Amino acid sequence: MRRELKEGKNAQGEKIETCKHYKVFMTANPNSCTSHLKRHVDKCPHRPNLVEIGELGTDDCEDFVYNMNELLKEIVLYIIKGAYSFADVEEKGFRQMISRANPNFVPFSRSTAKRELLSMYVEDRDKVKDMILKVPSRFV
Repeated sequence: MRRELKEGKNAQGEKIETCKHYKVFMTANPNSCTSHLKRHVDKCPHRPNLVEIGELGTDDCEDFVYNMNELLKEIVLYIIKGAYSFADVEEKGFRQMISRANPNFVPFSRSTAKRELLSMYVEDRDKVKDMILKVPSRFV
């Protein structure tokens, strides 16, 4: 619920919560119940459909900068963690879904995804090597 509501104070100095979707102010007195806040979040008419409470991300997306390389890494991690096929990134439905989420998305091939995975592996392997070399004790 915290991500749906923003804490603040009104002109009288009373604690209030503001709905991020509906821009409605509600009292949030610590001495009273907060069930009205939860009820509003559950039934907010301007809240995006099918979004669970807390799934909307950080407080403000105004500072968001699109980074295709970061998105590529996240998609590769998604493929690995879910044991999905690299070919999924070439599926029409996958590309449509990602393009809908971010119109700046540039589709890539399964070979690009594999290449990114290998690059991530090499980067992590080198980090582990450096950590081992910095350990003061010996390995026998």
